[in-house]
Order: sequence, then C-alpha cells, then structure tokens
Amino acid sequence: MKTYFVLVKQKIQKKWYMIMTMKQSKIKPSDLRKYPMIMKRY
Repeated sequence: MKTYFVLVKQKIQKKWYMIMTMKQSKIKPSDLRKYPMIMKRY
C-alpha cells in the first residue's frame, strides 16, 4: 500500500512540475501536441 502512495505522489509531482515548466516557458497545452518532445522529457 505504501508503494502505491509513493507512485501517486510522484505522478502528482511530475504533473505539477510539467504545469510549472509550461507556465515558465509559456507553453500552451495545445502546443504540446505540436511538440511531442516536450512531453517525452517528463
């Protein structure tokens, strides 16, 4: 059960990190489809 929570936490952190970097680099979610490489980094 503990490992499950760790995985969920990592997932949330990854998602949050992605949102933060998107805000910093001013990338719109629609642009992610144009640049699949951005998605692959995370």
